[in-house]
Amino acid sequence: MNTKTYKPLLIFSAFLFLTLFLLLPLLIIFIGAFSQGFEVFWYSITEPAARHAIFLTLLVVVVTVPLHTLFGLAAAWALTKYRFRGRQLLITLIEIPFAVSPVIAGLVFIILYGVNGFFGEWLLANNLQIIFAVPGIILATMFVTLPFIARELIPLMEAQGSDAEEASLTLGAGGFRTFYHVTLPAIKWGFFTE
Repeated sequence: MNTKTYKPLLIFSAFLFLTLFLLLPLLIIFIGAFSQGFEVFWYSITEPAARHAIFLTLLVVVVTVPLHTLFGLAAAWALTKYRFRGRQLLITLIEIPFAVSPVIAGLVFIILYGVNGFFGEWLLANNLQIIFAVPGIILATMFVTLPFIARELIPLMEAQGSDAEEASLTLGAGGFRTFYHVTLPAIKWGFFTE
C-alpha cells in the first residue's frame, strides 16, 4: 500500500486518541463541575482554599516563567554559539528532569531541604523553610519544567546559525548589543515563521 492509503487511517487514529484521552476526560470534568449548577461551581472556586490555590498557582507562574526564559535563553545561546569544556554536562543537566520521575525529584528535595535533610540544620538556624512552603513549590516546578525553553530554542538557534551575530560583532557592536538587536529578533522571527 502507498502512503495515501494510510493517511485517512492515521488521521482517524489521531482524532480517536485525542478524543479518548483528552477531550472526553475534559468533558467529564466540566459536566461534573457544572452538574449542580453554576452557583455551586462559583462557590467552589471562590472559597478561601480555592482562592489561595489559584493565587499560589499564579505566583509560581509569575516567578518561574521569567526565570526559565532567562536561564533557558542563556543555556541555549551558550550551547549553540560556543564550543566549551563541559558543554555535554550542561546538555545532560538540562535533560535530567525528563529522565527523573517527579516523585524522585520530590524525595531529593526533601533529602536536601527537609528538617532532617542535608541543609535542614542551616535552614532551621536561619529560620528558613523550603519544603512544604512557597520556595519548595517554586523549586519543584522549576526543576520539572526546566528543559522546555532550552529544548525549544536550541534547534531554532542552531538552524539560524551565527552569521548575523558575527557580522554585527565585526561591524563594532558589543556582545550585549548584538544579542539584543540581532539574536533576540531572530529568535522571535524564528518562532513566528515555524
